[in-house]
Amino acid sequence: MDNQAAGALTEQIEKERKITARKMAQMEEAGLLPGADEIEAAERAATARIEARNAAARDLPLPPQLERLQKEPDLKRQTEISKALWASTNAAYLLRDGKALKSASHDDFRAPTADEIAFMKSHGAFDPRHHRCGKRL
Repeated sequence: MDNQAAGALTEQIEKERKITARKMAQMEEAGLLPGADEIEAAERAATARIEARNAAARDLPLPPQLERLQKEPDLKRQTEISKALWASTNAAYLLRDGKALKSASHDDFRAPTADEIAFMKSHGAFDPRHHRCGKRL
């Protein structure tokens, strides 16, 4: 980040801090801010809820698939790789087909028929001028 961008960012942060401090002072004068006792009570209640939820989650048994993944690091690595590959595949198929995702090799990558090849030849699709190698087909 250059100095100019850093300066602009610092200026924006300082402006926001001043605005926040001014608003907090106005709210304190109006008596709208909770007291320290109220804040501590709310924090204790929230902490108790989180600890209760975590304790209940600790009591649940681990699914057998996850137990196997924990015992076999190679399987865990392969699973992570496959998840990453699925997440990074061509999103156009997902946008095009949605939940009805079909195999791309079925329609998109089929071999052209003889009639289609003849049509492409008649329109110059296999003309050697359009290929880098320049050889005749």
